[in-house]
Amino acid sequence: MKRKTISLICLLTALLITVLASVLAYRNPKVLQYIRAHNAQATVSDYVDNAVLKTLEQLSAEVEQLHLAAAQLAAAPTEAKLEATAIAWHRAHAAWNNTAACQYGPSTQYDFHKRVATWPFEKVLAEELIKKALRGECQLDGRYLREEEFSGLRGFYALQYLLYREGRLRELSDISPTELVYLSAVSEALLQDSLDFEAAWCGTENLTEDKRAVLANAGIAARAAYADELRNPGSEGSRYASTSISLQEVFQDIIGVFEDLAPQISEYPQAASSEATAYWDSLDPHADMLNQLKSAENAYLGGVEGSRERSLSQLVAAHEPVLDRLVKISFAHTTYRIEALKTAQQKSEAEYDLAVRIAEAELEKLTARITLAIPWVILDPAVEPYAAYVQ
Repeated sequence: MKRKTISLICLLTALLITVLASVLAYRNPKVLQYIRAHNAQATVSDYVDNAVLKTLEQLSAEVEQLHLAAAQLAAAPTEAKLEATAIAWHRAHAAWNNTAACQYGPSTQYDFHKRVATWPFEKVLAEELIKKALRGECQLDGRYLREEEFSGLRGFYALQYLLYREGRLRELSDISPTELVYLSAVSEALLQDSLDFEAAWCGTENLTEDKRAVLANAGIAARAAYADELRNPGSEGSRYASTSISLQEVFQDIIGVFEDLAPQISEYPQAASSEATAYWDSLDPHADMLNQLKSAENAYLGGVEGSRERSLSQLVAAHEPVLDRLVKISFAHTTYRIEALKTAQQKSEAEYDLAVRIAEAELEKLTARITLAIPWVILDPAVEPYAAYVQ
């Protein structure tokens, strides 16, 4: 037999043995459990990198642009700069709503939700602060607002109050020089808090040099990486006992987004029909709902669009592929029905009410399907224990 033929037979035999070994390995329950455990932990890691950290990076980037616009407006006011600042506010506020599904961990530990977006804005105290600054009794800047004043005097809604009245962008002539200084100071504090939020997740040492400089100049202490705790459950220093607990955290905040959305959909007709938006009202409740829903969808799909690898969706599909598909369909349907509310405003009252009820029903269906999916992932023996405290 020719040497070439013998080599080919040997190669085919080796390939057959490899395939058979793989098939047998995949039929081994212990091997399957190991693979599921590995995939689950890798999913949490990808979620942190592609959903949480990329979302917070985007928030910091948009808030930085907002601060630059506000500072330029305060330095040399023009109508064009006022409009640019308003546009930057909307972009940054959208980025903030995209963090809705990661409002746990550092957000609750360090009150970032209050520091970045205290609601409602403390109008009376803010008016007194403006008078105080006008009398020269304080020097308004980001650090002063963070360290000396209540969080209700800064954040997105302070900026909204300074930029808008009754839902309309103010005339530049109606905004005093002191208010412009206050506007710039609030945007500076917002940037510092947004970067601190990002640092609390990724670790200050992992920020870019320019971001670390902003935090150092603001006197903000370095943060350890909360992401490491979520990525490495069961390790020393982690508040998570197992991958199951980490996954429960992620699912819990997805459900939390849905719980926050439900009353927003119900109240949308009143919010949308208001002719004079009060300073505590949302400027665009429709966009706010869509951005919050997108946050939950990004968490389920493993990251922001264009940066998705392993995901909760894949973990669910490994057990119940039909249920995973139904969850993704429900995300699409709920998005569509919320989008439809805007055009429904132009229809009859009965048609409008029906559109609201349909949107509510789609959100309920989405919530139910996600709820059904959770046990398949968190009760998998590969990710036990299922509770933080076990005997």
